Amino acid sequence: MQQQLKDTLPYVTAGLAFAWGFVAGTTALAASKAGAIDFSLGILIATIPIAIGAFINVDRKLRLSEGMNRRLQYEQVALHEHCIVSMTDERHELCYVNDKLLELTGYTRDELVGRSASVLYSEADADVFRAIRAKLNAGELWEGETRMRRKDGSAIWTHATMMPQYDAAGKMSGTISVRTDITGIKLATSQRQLFAALHKISDEVYVFEPETYRFVYMNEHAMNRFGWNPATYQAKALQDA
Repeated sequence: MQQQLKDTLPYVTAGLAFAWGFVAGTTALAASKAGAIDFSLGILIATIPIAIGAFINVDRKLRLSEGMNRRLQYEQVALHEHCIVSMTDERHELCYVNDKLLELTGYTRDELVGRSASVLYSEADADVFRAIRAKLNAGELWEGETRMRRKDGSAIWTHATMMPQYDAAGKMSGTISVRTDITGIKLATSQRQLFAALHKISDEVYVFEPETYRFVYMNEHAMNRFGWNPATYQAKALQDA
């Protein structure tokens, strides 16, 4: 409620100033016609409150504009901090990549800008890249999961939203892509699916960390051999078996 009053007050004040100017001006002009005051003084009396109202209104708009610009700046910082952003021109060549993309892929900006966006896809995903490009060329938004090829050849999984951009004449001028890194989620899902498949097979299965030899997984038959459960074996190492 207090914020609403604070936001409304400048408009109310400006409105009152305009109303005051109208009333004062009408009265002053009537008085000048009757010879009670000079005509120029009447104009001055009418102008002052109108000018005050105009100043308040302009100041309010400037403050709103500054506040909006600050919010946009905060949103832009948040976007670039957590998302992978890239832009291409009409030839699908990269013209902008943000720091998050460089951090996750290992490329430098000079190694990417000016090159085809296909550099971020492996040969195995070439068909996916062509399908995305065809949809963007048709003026449609594309959204889904894709792999991005890192400089060392490894891949990261991303959830991407890609959209075409247009110039003032309505011609496609490029694309913008916003991605989030979902590699951890994909790996965790894959691991759960693998462990679920191994859990009931008749052979004993043991998975351990190569550096510490601590167990990270035992299937049902392996746990039965030692009488362990998941909480037990996660505190054990290979030498305990």
